[in-house]
Amino acid sequence: MSIITNIEDLRRIARRKLPQHGSYDELTLKANRDDLDAIRLLQRVLIDVSKVSLATSMLGEPVSMPLAIAPTGLAGLVHGDGEMLAARAAEAAGIKFCLSTMSICSIEDRAELEVAMTLAGLRDIREVSRAVVA
Repeated sequence: MSIITNIEDLRRIARRKLPQHGSYDELTLKANRDDLDAIRLLQRVLIDVSKVSLATSMLGEPVSMPLAIAPTGLAGLVHGDGEMLAARAAEAAGIKFCLSTMSICSIEDRAELEVAMTLAGLRDIREVSRAVVA
């Protein structure tokens, strides 16, 4: 297993394992990376963090930290159970998970976990109904 010491190590591993890490010209990916690269973290050592809590609420629901896994269309194509594994990991971590409209999970799988679901890209209510029931 590779030693991971920074974000670039994770990117290198992802490039080997995933078919593609962005879409089209990757403009949004580049903009996101530029924005994140602009953030400078202040390193602090010898600080007592034993009583620090990131717990808060999102949409009126308690969460362990202000973080959620956003919809990732067709994530199940990378790993057959990828969406369910991500949802279970989010649940175990006490954070929210939002399932994509393009999910390949069955309705029974979805019912197993408390997940939000996007209804993006659907043109009419019949499509929404079919997508939710399918």
